Amino acid sequence: MAALAAVRDLREHWVPASAEELFIAAFPRISSHFRPRRHLITARDYRTETTERFRIRKAVTGRPATA
Repeated sequence: MAALAAVRDLREHWVPASAEELFIAAFPRISSHFRPRRHLITARDYRTETTERFRIRKAVTGRPATA
């Protein structure tokens, strides 16, 4: 229990040193939304899924994807 409390305390007091650390911490959770598992679906389904995900992104953020 003490070890768990110590880990929790560290997480609560962790302050990122830079915006880069914030980006790196959030990147895997965000990027996986835009990357369907290509090896499990056909090319047509992949394109359809990607198009739909970016449509949702545009609706939520109000900004189109940039290349």
